[in-house]
Amino acid sequence: MSSYDEQIKLIKSAKNYYDKYNKNKYGLQRNNFIYLSSFAKNIGFVTLQNLSNIKQNIFSNLKIILNDVFYGLYYGNVKIFHNKKIIKKYKKLIVTWSIDNQFESNGSFNDRYLNINSSSIKNTLWFIIYLSDKLPLKLKDNIVILKNKDKKKKNYFFFITKIFFSLKYIFFGKTFFLNKISSYKIFGDVAVDKIKNFFNKNIKVLFMPYEGQPFQNEIFSFSKKNFKRIKNIGYIHSPPLGLPANFIKKESGPDKLVVNGYDQQKCFSNLLGWKKKQIKVLPSRRFLKNSKKIDSFIFLPISFQSKKKIIESFKVLIHKEKLCLKNFIVRNHPGAKQSLRHNQLISELKKIILKNKNLKKKGKKFSIFIGSSGAIIEALERNINVFQICENPVLEKYSNRIWNSVIERKIDDNIFYYKIKKKNKLIILGNKFKSFENYFKY
Repeated sequence: MSSYDEQIKLIKSAKNYYDKYNKNKYGLQRNNFIYLSSFAKNIGFVTLQNLSNIKQNIFSNLKIILNDVFYGLYYGNVKIFHNKKIIKKYKKLIVTWSIDNQFESNGSFNDRYLNINSSSIKNTLWFIIYLSDKLPLKLKDNIVILKNKDKKKKNYFFFITKIFFSLKYIFFGKTFFLNKISSYKIFGDVAVDKIKNFFNKNIKVLFMPYEGQPFQNEIFSFSKKNFKRIKNIGYIHSPPLGLPANFIKKESGPDKLVVNGYDQQKCFSNLLGWKKKQIKVLPSRRFLKNSKKIDSFIFLPISFQSKKKIIESFKVLIHKEKLCLKNFIVRNHPGAKQSLRHNQLISELKKIILKNKNLKKKGKKFSIFIGSSGAIIEALERNINVFQICENPVLEKYSNRIWNSVIERKIDDNIFYYKIKKKNKLIILGNKFKSFENYFKY
């Protein structure tokens, strides 16, 4: 069976898996909190592997499950921060993420997914999930921050309480129960509990950069059940992934989607269960027409399973394609800068590059990506060809039958080469100063 056939089969299995938990006996939340991710190492990632023919490592999967569950210990310290004089009459509610360097000295916020300042959209409340430690010194009155007050402090009482009240769900099956006690589910409960007081009858639009995460589905679900007149819009800010199982349509998801390319629209409507009329295609707010350098890099993923497998594939790639990489930069993932495993992998990759400095590959500019990365598609749209080293091709590779504008070539079992047929089909690169109002309209 080809990788494409395995990917399509896995998407169908994932849809059936969601449908299994969409029955009344599973309660109001049903499959809201189940997050089948091909990139984030969580319970859903393990589930995807179980639904496929991918060879399993029991100890690796157990580690992923335990890390996912016990990360919920930290969510008992999540608090809300805002000005005392917060605006009252707002018609739009935007839910997004932030780190500290996205705030201006006047207390406004620059959204990196939407490329817009929070003061630019009138009558709007911004509900921001804040990922840094130190709060901004000043906040505008249209900003609410959801922040973990102490990211290092574990709240055992909160966690044990969550587990205790979830024990009854063990009778629905081991997998359902594990998803119920996942940290993704726990954070979804916290997020809804904190945001619900900011809903009111004046809101006409709920808008958020959407990844199919449980907390997003939980918020959309709350909105749809309690405020029937609100338009619930998800914006797909990320580039296409090889296996986009996290975007399979759920009842709890947004009513409408904004995507950034016609290949995305086709994939979402043909494979992921969305109706074409629910999807609007607009240029990307995040990826703009600029001269961003993305060639001559080796990009590492945020996590990986086998350093040995990656090193072996890297050697095969260099020798089969006669690649000279002496001027290439090995770029670690921003979320793994302190990872000893990542730094060891970087060191070994550099040694291999040095040993093969006399090889030469003529042709177009290219970069190498290890593992799953949406930046592969960004590179292709910027006229950079791509080599990808996969640990799990079924979860990570790109097929031109899922993403029609991708031209693929298999080099080895875990190694693929990509170029693009036609630009602006996968991502329509945007212009920074275009109006934002079209993204709210349906």
